Amino acid sequence: MKSTSKGIPINWKIAVGVVAVILIVRVIAAFPVIRFYDARIPLFSAERLVSITPLIDIVSGGGRFHARVLGTHVLQTEHGTITLKNFAKIASSHNTVLRIDEHNFEEGRAAHNLEIYGIRVPPNLSISFNDRHQFSMLTLGRQEISVSGLPFMVRNIGLRGRLIHLPAHARVEAADITLEGRPKADMVTLADSTQLDVSRISGGLHIFKSDDLWRLLTSTTSFLFAKRSGESEFTRYRSVTFRPHWGEVIEMEPFE
Repeated sequence: MKSTSKGIPINWKIAVGVVAVILIVRVIAAFPVIRFYDARIPLFSAERLVSITPLIDIVSGGGRFHARVLGTHVLQTEHGTITLKNFAKIASSHNTVLRIDEHNFEEGRAAHNLEIYGIRVPPNLSISFNDRHQFSMLTLGRQEISVSGLPFMVRNIGLRGRLIHLPAHARVEAADITLEGRPKADMVTLADSTQLDVSRISGGLHIFKSDDLWRLLTSTTSFLFAKRSGESEFTRYRSVTFRPHWGEVIEMEPFE
């Protein structure tokens, strides 16, 4: 076996060099820097430290992983700001923020001032983004919000038609905002005196900003009762479309 002038075998030096390279690659992989628009966010990820393919993680940056935020960073969004404080835990993919879970807000490691279409978002929630830094879903877990003065119990807020668990419908994909849930009250009265019995509804409110209309849309297994002004009895409907802010009825889809 060949050796150096100091008596250290060459094979041992090669082995030590390989181990050093592996450790350096893992350390680099464990401290990625991601972006959210112009904000650069350094992270520490224990998952990437012990990853099977740390070099691929460094080169591609496309894999999903969980990490802790290092320092305090303000994310500017189209609906307000989100502040990530030191050691907040996030999920990342494609070199950006993928998800911020509710426990960060509950524990004071994150805060926000989000407002969507005039709706103030509760302080504690989980936020999911797409790879273009846009919201895809806000998970509220059945919290109460105010929608044009009407209390609404919301499980999720979906943006740009990406809300799950609702039935296929010609206008669903075009919805700008979808509130999955139901009004807190069992009865809602619209501006033209149409009464909506929503006590059995299982679906959500769809907001179409470009068409300037709202739609209460039920799931495939539920319906809502409605009674127009002058009618004596309630009729079952699959959906009711009306002007924004609980305005006049535009159309009603019967339940069949």
